[in-house]
Amino acid sequence: MTLEVQISTYGPQGLERVGRMNLPRVDGVSYFVSFQNPLQEPWTIPEPLSKRPDITVSEHHSRGLSANRNHALNRGDSDLILIADDDLSYTPQQLQAVMKTFADRPDLDYATFMYEGSDARVYPDRPFRHTLPEPRGYSAASIELALRRSSLPSALRFDERFGVGTDTFGAAEDSLFMLALQRNSSLCGMFFPIVITRHDGLSTGHRRPSASVLRAQGAWLRIRYGAIWGLLRLLRDVPRRHTSWHRALIHMMHGYTLSLTLKPSGWQSP
Repeated sequence: MTLEVQISTYGPQGLERVGRMNLPRVDGVSYFVSFQNPLQEPWTIPEPLSKRPDITVSEHHSRGLSANRNHALNRGDSDLILIADDDLSYTPQQLQAVMKTFADRPDLDYATFMYEGSDARVYPDRPFRHTLPEPRGYSAASIELALRRSSLPSALRFDERFGVGTDTFGAAEDSLFMLALQRNSSLCGMFFPIVITRHDGLSTGHRRPSASVLRAQGAWLRIRYGAIWGLLRLLRDVPRRHTSWHRALIHMMHGYTLSLTLKPSGWQSP
């Protein structure tokens, strides 16, 4: 069984960060660096990467994290895909645990795991199958997600209208991708309480949300719960941390309204 770790990064500085990740050499594991460079800035492959036959760097000129993720998903031939960012660290044992999980469960199409670090979250303490609704308070991040390549539908990709680097909806790309997986009844997905990476840094949940992030939250609630329940959830869930209630409500309602005109993209409209 083979595993490809798909690392999304942006600009020459991001490529330098990948060079400092100290990616472990593991039998059956390769690394694909999806290097987004829309400004076409000059760059060179950092020496720690250039001497590694198990690492591929692929430059492209699109914008937005979702487009970056999709650039990686649209290529390769490994058995498994692990989605990654340029500020993570891995051990050989963690990557081997991902491969073993899928080897032990041939029925498994995708799996989510745990990460540790300064912004790590509280997780359920036992495995569960990904269905809707999920356990209260739980939501998966893309850096916790591994996929069996042969199971991934060709049309199922990150919605490029959402995510970091987009103007209108600056978040929710992970949630929408997971929603698309969960709404596909032919796919088997499970959570496993196994740590597969480390992330140190400040997550978006600890920052003052921008207008585009709040719009994305409003749009996500409508897409996930439908027009009526989504509106009720929006009014209930307007964030009070790091921002004013009225500011958050205005931008979330804007996103909710804009989402009513969106054509479904993989996640399907309820």
